[in-house]
Amino acid sequence: MRIYACADIHGKERHIEAVKHAICEFEPDIAIIAGDIARFFNQASVIASLDTLGLPVYAVTGNSDRAIVKTAIKNATNITSLHMARVDVTIGGMQKSISGVDGTFPLPFRSKVSIFEARTIRKLDKVASFGGILVVHPPPLGTLDQVFGSRLHAGSGGIARYIEKAKPEIVICGHIHESAGVGNIGETLVINCAMGKNVNGAIIEVDDGTKPRAKLI
Repeated sequence: MRIYACADIHGKERHIEAVKHAICEFEPDIAIIAGDIARFFNQASVIASLDTLGLPVYAVTGNSDRAIVKTAIKNATNITSLHMARVDVTIGGMQKSISGVDGTFPLPFRSKVSIFEARTIRKLDKVASFGGILVVHPPPLGTLDQVFGSRLHAGSGGIARYIEKAKPEIVICGHIHESAGVGNIGETLVINCAMGKNVNGAIIEVDDGTKPRAKLI
């Protein structure tokens, strides 16, 4: 199974064109978008454009996506919302479960106990599949989440704890543009696929009997 993943399109035409080019070049089976898809003045048109990519698209929204983005995704033909849902995808006899959460948590400022974050994680527990693919907008705390010249970690503590407990096979995220990359938390492959000047998303290869592999493009 080949997955094209990206985050932080932010409605920019050059990013949308980069998405289309990547899909044409790498011919993935599915695409996954980890939030911050559009911006204030072009939400519906961006979703309409992504709806014509010619392959199944699975998405969560980010902190800059307004309610109209969620509505547009709901009405799209080829885009499926992953928010608090589990979707089972079968490609070439291989099945993978994909789950996700919309939005982000209050970052980078956080307390040891975040009621909002804890409530969200509890809900995710009920729908996500152990060992599946998790799609969130913010990266987990301590992994691909450094900001301000690497002086501060701005990821989600709740997501980090959830990964350690649930052990998803793959986590796809974005949000922290300057920390796009590929890393690991234990056996979990973490991909921050935030789009930027030199990053146009990531390609993820998932095969039976081998660990998943990813590279930024």
